[in-house]
Amino acid sequence: MTDNRNKAVFVTGAASGLGEATAERLATEGYDLALVDLNGDGVEVVADRLRRTGANVWSRALDVSNEADVIAALEGAVAAHSGLWAAVNVAGIGVPSVFSELTREMWDRTFAVNMTGTFLIAKAAAAHFGDRGGRIVNVASIAAQQGGPFLVDYSASKGAVVSFTRALARALAPKGVNVNCVAPGLIRTQMWRDGGDWMAENVAGAAGLTSEEVFEASIVRQIPLGRPQTAQDVAGAIAYLVSDDGVNVTGQVMNVDGGAVMH
Repeated sequence: MTDNRNKAVFVTGAASGLGEATAERLATEGYDLALVDLNGDGVEVVADRLRRTGANVWSRALDVSNEADVIAALEGAVAAHSGLWAAVNVAGIGVPSVFSELTREMWDRTFAVNMTGTFLIAKAAAAHFGDRGGRIVNVASIAAQQGGPFLVDYSASKGAVVSFTRALARALAPKGVNVNCVAPGLIRTQMWRDGGDWMAENVAGAAGLTSEEVFEASIVRQIPLGRPQTAQDVAGAIAYLVSDDGVNVTGQVMNVDGGAVMH
């Protein structure tokens, strides 16, 4: 097994869901961790739990759409861990809506977190990678490739993340930095449950269903393998892209979706 000591990974959205699962997976593989989330109390709970397992964890609250705070957070993490190996952009938001009710404020906030936040973290991280290069892993969604009728702003923002990943991979390749993207399908996270609840209340054909029943219907309809992805499944893909095994992989979008989108 590769020795990952003294390789620090900066993970956003680490208080819950995929970000938490990613932090847990990377901790088991021996990386030093810098964990951030808008939910400062939540990220401290995750950080404390991982510290008790022996992981070396630095943590703080962070709004990824705030440039000054992003720069300060990366500087703090680098100072704490004496360097930086990778940044993983998990933080994201997705609030379902009918397109006619999608407001400019909702659109701007979705892009501020999902796209601008990804850009700010990537830019600040790239400034701290050393001579050995580094890794940037962005989280998009299969919604970027097939669209979500009740997630127009979310789908558009994740499509931007995909294009940004491919362009940035070319820009940073001469510096030995690999830039990749994972595109999860349906995962049972709080974001999805909230979306299922919204659909049950607002979408014809879903009326009266629970979020879990909406979820199960979506699995049957969309996923050839017939099982939902777990946050741990996606975290495993992220861990691969962060690792030395991913040394020759860059500019790629890795779908983790049970075959929901096939090219």
